[in-house]
Formats: sequence, structure tokens, C-alpha cells
Amino acid sequence: ARGADRWARMTPAQRERAKQRLQHWQQLNTQQREQIRKRFEAFQKLPPQEQDQIRKQFQKFQQLSPEQRKALRERWKKMTPAQREAAKQQWRQQHAVAAPPPTGGG
Repeated sequence: ARGADRWARMTPAQRERAKQRLQHWQQLNTQQREQIRKRFEAFQKLPPQEQDQIRKQFQKFQQLSPEQRKALRERWKKMTPAQREAAKQQWRQQHAVAAPPPTGGG
């Protein structure tokens, strides 16, 4: 019933966005879904200050043009795991946040 109540309170635009997200989720394979779940769980374990920093960074990312976002994603894909970890560490140092707890995967 909780989901139905929530759905009833949504605007048409919110409902459409929820439908799109559900369709996207259904297209993911089991491994992709598990990776997302693990990232979500790790995020939930972070201190509120770090969660806020991550949200702010995501908002900045969303404000980039589609071309800029694509360029960043492509650069990230080309990085080795060590380079990615170094980039994460650099971001954490710049934003004075602690490393998240290990999630057991990459």
C-alpha cells in the first residue's frame, strides 16, 4: 500500500520519470543490478556530509552538456583501476571526505 500511496501523490511528470527508471532497471542484467545495489548500500553507509558532497558533485555533472558528460565518461572508461582509485582519492582530498567502506567489488 505504501507504494500505491506514493504513486498517488506523484505528479504526472514524476510518474513518467518513475516509469522510465523502472524500464531502465528492467533492461539491466543481474550483474549490473547487483553492482547498483552495492553502490547504493555503500552510499547509505557514508556520513551525511559525504553524501551531500556526492550529491552536489552529481548535480554539477548533470549541469554539464551531454557532450561534456560523454567526454568525462569516456575518460573514466579509459582509466585503469589504479588511475580511477587515484582520481577518487584526489576528489576525496579536495573535498575533505573519508574513503567509503569496501564493497567487495570494483
